[in-house]
Amino acid sequence: MASDVDRAPEEGASRRAQRWLRSFIPWGKGAAAELTVGQELEALRHEGYVVMHDFMLGNERNVDHVVAGPNGVFMIETTFSDHDEVHLAKAKRQARKLHDEIGCWVTPVICSSERTFVREGVLVAERGRLADAIRAQPRRRPVESDRLARFADFLD
Repeated sequence: MASDVDRAPEEGASRRAQRWLRSFIPWGKGAAAELTVGQELEALRHEGYVVMHDFMLGNERNVDHVVAGPNGVFMIETTFSDHDEVHLAKAKRQARKLHDEIGCWVTPVICSSERTFVREGVLVAERGRLADAIRAQPRRRPVESDRLARFADFLD
């Protein structure tokens, strides 16, 4: 079998482009899912919730969304399909890091294409129903606004 070096330059380039496209498609789907979830969460602002999107937290790649309101703080990890163990671990880890930063309980949430349920302490909510799932959570002591403001300032 001939290597990419033995093939015509355009054939090797075509294979590289196909590999790049295969890796890009899941990323694009994930980005589209994050955008959709972000738009859904923005509706909560009108109800007094604080909504933050796409920021770095320590050495994490990024936190997709954080929502804080009368029933607590929620750290949301978004996936374009069903969740897996990687999403579950990331949601828990990021919620724990956010807890350490702001000093209050943070509920880990995965927003996916699945129905809404709780798994290992993580709320898994269906896209399009995430805002309702957050509203339905029991009231917790809300994070103090000055604590959240200091955290937001830290991100800038």
